Amino acid sequence: MSKKYHAHRVDTMTYEYRGFIIEGFYYSPEGRNVWEAVDHDGSCFAQSFTLAECKMWIDEELDK
Repeated sequence: MSKKYHAHRVDTMTYEYRGFIIEGFYYSPEGRNVWEAVDHDGSCFAQSFTLAECKMWIDEELDK
């Protein structure tokens, strides 16, 4: 059985998920929001157009 993890809202378009901060911002060339996961060192870890996909990349890396 897989564990369910939840993102906790920190601020507007900012979430904390499994030790990563996921920040969302508007990307004007595409005309949509982009989500970026940042680790504790401040390095960008994952980028995607959806929060769910960004969480998937984090789960994939941590559950190896």
